[in-house]
Formats: sequence, C-alpha cells, structure tokens
Amino acid sequence: LGYRRMFSNRKPNHIWTKLSDEEFLLKIGAAKKGSDGELHPTIAGLLFFGDFVTIMDELPNYFLDYRERKATNIRWSDRVCCSDGDWSGNIFDFYFRIIGKLTADVKKPFKLDEQMMRVDDTSIHAAIREALANALIHADYYGRQGIVIDKDFSKITISNPFRSIISTNCLSPPTLPARNLWT
Repeated sequence: LGYRRMFSNRKPNHIWTKLSDEEFLLKIGAAKKGSDGELHPTIAGLLFFGDFVTIMDELPNYFLDYRERKATNIRWSDRVCCSDGDWSGNIFDFYFRIIGKLTADVKKPFKLDEQMMRVDDTSIHAAIREALANALIHADYYGRQGIVIDKDFSKITISNPFRSIISTNCLSPPTLPARNLWT
C-alpha cells in the first residue's frame, strides 16, 4: 500500500506502523470485520483504495474529473478522469495524479528554512491542497454528480456536490446550494 508507506515515512515511531496490513486497515477505518468474521472494506476504504469498477458497483454515480485548458480553442489540453482505465480511479490516486498539475503554475519565491534548505511551498500551494482534499473528503458520493476540477488561464474551479449535515434551519439563507464552488 502506498498510503501505508507514506504513513510510516511520516510517522516512523507511530504504534500502527508495526501492525499487520489487516490490523492497519481496521485502525484507519478502511476495513471492518463482517458478521462472517472476514475483513471487508468500508465505503471510505473502497473510495480511498478501491478500483473504479468496484467503486462503481457500490456507488454508481461516482465520478472524479480533472480538466485543464491552456488554449481557448480546445475543450481541454489535459484531462484525468477516474474512468480512464489506466489507473485505479480511487480518491487517493486521483489526488496525487492531479495535485502537481493544480500547483504547477504557482510561483515559488526563493526562500530558505533554518537548515538552509530551499522551501518551495507557499500558502497558495497549501490552500490548493486543502481545497482539493476537502472537496474529495466531503463530497456526497451517493449523489448524482461527481467532483469536477477545471483549471484554466486564471482560475481553478472545484465543483463538489455535497450533502450538508447541518440543519438548513440554522443557516441564512435557508437553503444550501446544490454545489459548492471554489474559484
């Protein structure tokens, strides 16, 4: 598991790094034991680690789409879609396939840290990572529309269908939009 490797690299002394794969999946909520005593993926585990076909069996409207336009006379110049068939199509792989594309045009001013190592990360990079992660985490995967990310000359738009867990009686205006757009 790529995620497990990243987890271990980031937190080498964490108690979960010594667990078996099965125990690790249980701890992170990606799997649970069924009534048959066997390990089964949770919806979160399926979305995060599954493959497109298996995800679609459970969530028929699941869809992740990244589209980049570099010219006005073309529909897109780059596209990553969960149904491409040449990669898993899950949330984890989608994030890492497109995050570099989203931040590729963000300027990186020259800055050194305390150890005199260059820092290529800016608050804009962090904001884009956060917006993408939030869109993927908080989407309503049972809904009728997937996540669509459009990048063009001057903006990034993340369309994220969601179902609010907050009562609309508490909000003003009294209804939530069907889609949440960040531009």
